[in-house]
Amino acid sequence: MNRKNDNRFHVNNVCNREIHDKSDRLMDFVANNAMSDKTTAKDRTGGVSSGQTIATHNHHNSGEIEISEFDAISNESLPAIDFKLVYISQTSTLKMHIKRVSSLPLQLRKNCSSYVKISLITDSEKLSTYHTNVIKKSLNPEYEEDFTFSSLAFQELRNITIRICVYVKRKQLSKRQLVGDLWVPLSRPDLEPDIELNCREKLSAHY
Repeated sequence: MNRKNDNRFHVNNVCNREIHDKSDRLMDFVANNAMSDKTTAKDRTGGVSSGQTIATHNHHNSGEIEISEFDAISNESLPAIDFKLVYISQTSTLKMHIKRVSSLPLQLRKNCSSYVKISLITDSEKLSTYHTNVIKKSLNPEYEEDFTFSSLAFQELRNITIRICVYVKRKQLSKRQLVGDLWVPLSRPDLEPDIELNCREKLSAHY
């Protein structure tokens, strides 16, 4: 009887130890996984990702903003021209009004005289050329002149480009000097029959 009890006690002890060992192993496994998750989370949030964010931020500040500021300054310094376009369907004519040119280069001083030359150009030929009167001693000359191009069907305009050139004449130079030009394709979608189009465009610099 005592031997049976001893055997039963021994079996119970063995079972208890096995259960305890399994419980310890389970707790160790859970703890190790928790530590691993924390380490992984730390790596995700504290290492590479934050470094990438800082690098991108620094790149944005040192690159793109400097470029945009430079572009803004260079664009502001370019001369600009104001003009109007209107196609009159009843008479099949294109009318152009040259208002003014602003911000001619300061190095030209106020002793320069300027005028605007307008040319209608197709892929194969130059159709016609006009120019304004000369305005003297002004870096912001006002022209206020009208030009008419006749016998043009509206469908023809898509194959025509207007080239606008601004020239200056200085006392120390015997020849005219091209300051800037602009190519205006008449295929532009905002040009519609019988609707006046007001434009202000920057010129490409030639100085």
